[in-house]
Amino acid sequence: MLYEAQISSLLKKSNLIKDDVHFSPISIGMSGAVVLSCNDKYVLKYAHSSFIDDTIMNQFRYEYAFYEQYKGLIYFLPEVVFQTTNEDETLLVLKKYEVIPPEHWTSALQQRAMEIFARINALDCIASFADSWMETESVPGLYPLMESYDNWKKLCDKFPAQINASVLKEMYENFYKLAAYADEFPIPNTFCHGDLASPNFLLDGTRLLVCDWQSTHIGKGIGGVAYFCARGVDLGLTIDREALFDCYSKELNKYASITVAPDMLTRYADLSDWLVIFRHAAEYLQDSDIDQVVGCFSAMVNKYKAILY
Repeated sequence: MLYEAQISSLLKKSNLIKDDVHFSPISIGMSGAVVLSCNDKYVLKYAHSSFIDDTIMNQFRYEYAFYEQYKGLIYFLPEVVFQTTNEDETLLVLKKYEVIPPEHWTSALQQRAMEIFARINALDCIASFADSWMETESVPGLYPLMESYDNWKKLCDKFPAQINASVLKEMYENFYKLAAYADEFPIPNTFCHGDLASPNFLLDGTRLLVCDWQSTHIGKGIGGVAYFCARGVDLGLTIDREALFDCYSKELNKYASITVAPDMLTRYADLSDWLVIFRHAAEYLQDSDIDQVVGCFSAMVNKYKAILY
């Protein structure tokens, strides 16, 4: 197994595990890190500069620093039992918690997740992590927009009767106009997790915890809530988006003293969804069937029309 010997050596130096070390892989995304279950008691997250590019490696270093500074201080952080780093690698060893199956994501649990979102947005972490990146949509060249457009055009060539080329071109030409609108939207920027879909929530008994902090940034928290809803639907959750936005609005006012009407949150969420779909979806749809492609394109067009018109 990749880097098993190196990880075992680090664990034995820590005296955390004195007997035999047994690993089993955990095949969740994790942005390229090696993620393993260890002796069925711990979850290990290991990143090394030899197999991760500098940008992603810096994100893992940031996550490492976040855990180092805030472990024991934020109640929804998983317990870190050991961590070590040097110029080439980082290793986090976390207590192993219960993964929440899709069928257990009741409306009540989803509303508890909205409280967590609001509490994250209320964290005063900006000063401590001054190098946190600022989420911005409107800087030309920040995202490979032409590549995104080309991926959509490939799908258009594949399904010309179902994907309107002129509408696609119009959306491409209006991307930075709508991105600038997103940047200027009257919702305060806060500290954000950056990748908070349902698989990144864990249970410790009845306690709800949040893992995977390598994508933290400064931005508008409702974008993360919209992502939670969209990924939830993809994963088979029953999502009442309007009810969750209403809950998030109340929790945001309670914990972060930010007042934003639910209808404004909905408008920004639609805008955020459209930007993400245009930038990223076509790349992953190249080998998909016509129903998936047309469904995604139609959803993108409907959001676009609702925002623009």
